[in-house]
Amino acid sequence: MCQRPVTVADLASALGLALGIVRVLLGDLVHDGLVDVRVHAPQGRVTDQRLLARVLAGIRALLATPSRTTCGSRAHAHMAR
Repeated sequence: MCQRPVTVADLASALGLALGIVRVLLGDLVHDGLVDVRVHAPQGRVTDQRLLARVLAGIRALLATPSRTTCGSRAHAHMAR
């Protein structure tokens, strides 16, 4: 992983740890001077409207689909009472 810059999210995924945990660990490593942090500033247009539209459509599809889990069914039944 030291060959090229890695995002915190990618590092957390590769390590199988929660993002918050990796952020805390990296904070300690940065404090001790063991890790360099580089902030990448995107140039040009940052927002991809097509990507945002696809994400929104996916979220709407998830909200329209009834939950198939037992836990979700119990929570729904409890709320209906």
